[in-house]
Amino acid sequence: MKQLLLLFILAPVLTAAPTAHDIKILDAWDNSPIGGAMLLAGDTLYSAPDGRARIPTKWLNQKVTIRAGGYYTRTARITAADSTLLLQPDWYTEPITISAAARPDDNGMPAHNSNIKVSESQRLQFNQMVELLKRRSGIHFKSLGGEGQLQSVSLRGMSAEQTQVLYDDIPINNLQLGMLDLGYVPLGGVDVIDVLRGGSPLLGSSGSIGGALNFKPRPPGDSLAYAVRFQANSLQNRQTEVWLQSPILGLKQSLRIGRHWGDNRYNATAGDESVPLKNRDFNRYSLQWQARYNLSPTGRIGLLVNNFRSRAGAPRAFINRSTEASNQARLSVNNTLLALKYHQGLTRGHFSARLYNRNEWSGYYDPALLINNTPLRGRHFNSEQGVILRWRYLTKRQILLTSGADARYQAIRSSGAGKHSRFSGALYASLDKEWPARTAGYGWHTQLSLRQEFLSPAQSVTLPSAGLQWHFPSGRFYLSYTRNFRAPSFNALYWQPGGNKNLRPEAANGFEGGFDYTFRSGIISSRQTVALYQNRVRDQIVWLPGETYWQPQNIRDVQSRGLEMENTTELWRGALRLTNRLTLNRTIKLSADREGDNTTGNILPYRPQLLFYSAIHLRPGSWTLRGEYRYSSFVYTGIENSNRDFLPSYAVVNLFAAFAMPLGAHGMDLSLKIYNLFNVEYEAIKGYPQPTRYAGLGLAIHLN
Repeated sequence: MKQLLLLFILAPVLTAAPTAHDIKILDAWDNSPIGGAMLLAGDTLYSAPDGRARIPTKWLNQKVTIRAGGYYTRTARITAADSTLLLQPDWYTEPITISAAARPDDNGMPAHNSNIKVSESQRLQFNQMVELLKRRSGIHFKSLGGEGQLQSVSLRGMSAEQTQVLYDDIPINNLQLGMLDLGYVPLGGVDVIDVLRGGSPLLGSSGSIGGALNFKPRPPGDSLAYAVRFQANSLQNRQTEVWLQSPILGLKQSLRIGRHWGDNRYNATAGDESVPLKNRDFNRYSLQWQARYNLSPTGRIGLLVNNFRSRAGAPRAFINRSTEASNQARLSVNNTLLALKYHQGLTRGHFSARLYNRNEWSGYYDPALLINNTPLRGRHFNSEQGVILRWRYLTKRQILLTSGADARYQAIRSSGAGKHSRFSGALYASLDKEWPARTAGYGWHTQLSLRQEFLSPAQSVTLPSAGLQWHFPSGRFYLSYTRNFRAPSFNALYWQPGGNKNLRPEAANGFEGGFDYTFRSGIISSRQTVALYQNRVRDQIVWLPGETYWQPQNIRDVQSRGLEMENTTELWRGALRLTNRLTLNRTIKLSADREGDNTTGNILPYRPQLLFYSAIHLRPGSWTLRGEYRYSSFVYTGIENSNRDFLPSYAVVNLFAAFAMPLGAHGMDLSLKIYNLFNVEYEAIKGYPQPTRYAGLGLAIHLN
C-alpha cells in the first residue's frame, strides 16, 4: 500500500513532459525586462517583445544566442533550471561572463579573477570542492589526506587564515581559527564560484590578504525540476544527494539533501612495509533550503538555510604501524547559516540587504591524550550575527558608484579559549569612471575605493585601493593596488595558555598587473591570461616559543611574489578544448623572529614554488572525455629550509569519462573516473599520505 501511495505521489513528476520552457530576459544591472530581445535556436528565431520568450523543450541543454539592441550578444546553454537570462548593456566596455545565477558584481580592483560555473559533469566527477579548485592557478591546498579530512585553502602563497571564504557573500571563516576546512562546503550545493585573487576589500571583512573565494548557491527557479546523484569509489567512499525545485503560488524554492561517508581505505608506506591507515573514516550530512518571492517586477526577498554536520576521525601524522594503533582522535562539527536577503532593482542600479546568523559547534575527543589522567575533550561554540548593505548607482553612462556598510557581532564559548565577544563594522565606497575612446570597443577605466573597518576594542583600519584598465575589443591591460588586513582570531587573543590580547591586525599592500586576450579565427578560439603580483604583509601573527608556553606575536614581515598564466584553446565550438595553467610563487620571510634568527629570506613552509596543470577535453556526441596532468614542485616543511626537511615534488594523471543519455523528459548521466593513474605516492603535509590510484563511478538522474 505504501509503495502504491508513493507511486501516486510521484507520478505527476515522473510523467511530466512539458513541451515549452519560459525564459525571462532581463537587464543585468537593474533586472528590468528587455523589450525587443530575440533568441536564435538553430535556424529558428523566437521573439521576446516584453522580455519573455517561450522555447520548445527540445532546445534545452542546447546553445542558443540572445540578442537585443544596446546589449552584448550572449550565447548560453539553457537548462530546465534556467528561467532568467541576463544581458549586459554595451555601454560598459568590459564584457562580463554572466548567467542567470551569477550577476556581475564589483568585488574590488581589477585583478586575475575567475568565475566558475559548476556543471553537472563536474558534480559527478569531483567528490569534494578541493578537487575542483586545485586545478586553478594561484590556489594551493594543505590536505591531511583523502576525502573527509582537513582541506585548507590558500591563495598566492598566503596562509589559510589570510584567505577569506564566503558563502553567498557572507564570510564563513571559523571564528576561533580564522580559516575554513573547504570540506564543509559540499560541491553539490554550489552553482558559481568567484575566485578573487589578490584580495577583495569591498567584498567582506577580515582575511582577504591572499584573496577570497565566494561560493554562490543556485537560486531557485520558477519551474519544477529535480536531480538525484550517487557516487562511489574504490576507497569505500560514497556520496548521495537529492535536489528538488518546486515553486508554489509564486514562491520559488529548492531543497538539497546530501550525505557523504566512507572509510578512506588506502595504505601508506613506512620503509619497506605497507600499512593500512586507520581513523580516516567520516560521515557528513548537508541540507540547503532556499526560497525566493518577487514582491514587485524589480524587488524580491529570499531566505537561505544551510546546515552541515560531520563526525570523522582526526588522525595524527603517520609514522609507522605501531603509532597507527593509537590514532583514535575524533572530531564532530555542526555548522548552520541562516540568511534573509532583499534585492531592489533601481532605474540605474540596485540596492541589496542581507541579515544573517551563523553558528559553529565543534567537539574534539582524543582518548590517547591524557591531561591529569583525563582524556582530552574540547567543546567550542561560536556564533555571528550580521547585516550587509550594498548600493550601486549609475550616475551617468561613464560613472558607476558602489557603496555599502557591514556590521557584525561575534561571540565564542570555548573550553580552550573561554567566553568572549566583539563587534566590528565597515563603511566602504568605490567609483568606476569610464573614459571611452572615439573608436568603439576601446576605452580606459579608473577605479578608486576606500573601506574603513572598525574593530573592538577601539581599533580601525583604513583600506584604500586604486586600479587602471585599458580595454580593447579582444582584451584588456590592467594595474591595481590594494590594501588588506586580517584581524586576530579569537584563539590568538584568548587561548589558554598563550593568548595575547595585545595583538594588532595584520596589514598588507598588494600590487598587480596583467592582461587578458582572446583570439578568434574560424574554428579556433583561444584565451590567454597573464598576471604578475607582489604582496607585502607586515605585523603577521606568529606563534613563538616562550619560557613556559607558545604565544602569538606581531613579529613577522612576509613578501609574496608570483606569476600566473592561463591559456584555454577551443576548436569546433568546444568539441575539443586544451587548458594549461602555470603558477610561479615565492613567499619568503623578510624579518627575524628573535635575536640570532638566521632564517630571514627563507621560503615559508609548505609553499610550492611551481604548480602546473594541463588538460585535454573532448565532447564527441553525448560523451565527455578528459585527461589531465597536475604537477607540484617540492616544498620545505620547516622555516630553516633544510635539505633534510622537505617533501619531494610529485605529478598525478587523472582520467574522466561521462555519457549523457536522454530518457524522454528526463536525463541520465553516467561517469567513470580514475585518479592518480600511475599510482604515485605523495604528501601535501608531512605525515599525511594522499590516496594512491583509485577509481570511481557516478550516476545522476534529472528532469530536463
